[in-house]
Amino acid sequence: MRDKPYKERQKGFSLMEVLIVIAIIGILTALAINSFRETGDKYRVESETKEMFANLMDARARALQRNRISFVRIETNGYETYEDTAPAPDGDGILTITPVLGGSGDKLVVKVTLPSHTIVTHGLVGGSSGYETFRFGPNGVASVTSTGFIRIVTPDSRIVPDYDCIVIGPTRVKMGQFSTANGGTCVEK
Repeated sequence: MRDKPYKERQKGFSLMEVLIVIAIIGILTALAINSFRETGDKYRVESETKEMFANLMDARARALQRNRISFVRIETNGYETYEDTAPAPDGDGILTITPVLGGSGDKLVVKVTLPSHTIVTHGLVGGSSGYETFRFGPNGVASVTSTGFIRIVTPDSRIVPDYDCIVIGPTRVKMGQFSTANGGTCVEK
């Protein structure tokens, strides 16, 4: 029996071929991880926007249902909603966060902190001391001076979520997508 030539009896892969395949798999894995990270950030902003929208609609519904003012206080790293309960029983239309001389403050309903994103407001009522406050009256109408918006901003400007802002007018609250056209606005969806 004759031995087959070396090339014909060789089975398997050379070390160089295996290293090339491992390098290609590593590059593809790195690209996939980066893509998933961006997708995760996109969906996190959308989720935070939808949660904020639900909390704003809840504050509005509470105002209508209880015939009482609901306040929304927005800061750069979160927001809070309050029910006007101070002084008891139906409040006085003024947001009282801390108790006043033995009394109690307005009832905190929701407090949300966004550790990795920033909230930016545009064209609402104007605020001071790093926050902005508006309210929903007993009739559900928001106390905004004109139609404005709230935007949740991600640190990575390459990420473009489908929903990242909320348009607020006196009689409506809708989600949208921020557009840099026309100086930057929230386009309702």
